Amino acid sequence: MVIVSYTPTADNILDCVEDAIRSLTESGLSPSYIICGMGSYNLLCDAIAARLKHGRKNVESFNHIPVLIDPFRTNEICVVPSPHDILGGVETVRV
Repeated sequence: MVIVSYTPTADNILDCVEDAIRSLTESGLSPSYIICGMGSYNLLCDAIAARLKHGRKNVESFNHIPVLIDPFRTNEICVVPSPHDILGGVETVRV
């Protein structure tokens, strides 16, 4: 299994997250968490507000997947499966 960590732009952040969700699902795994740094979290909140055409709000989930902020990240975002699935072995890639 490959977990991709993206450094998205405002224009492609939702595409990156949706691609990561689709990739995990196609691998037979359930996406459990969206992990992002503060910069990518702000982009995510703005992108969701634009898509839903409402004011910006803090986001706690996207497509029913919890969003977690990692204070050690800045502009990266990734979607990960359960801890059990990660312990089974993963390859990580930064894009």
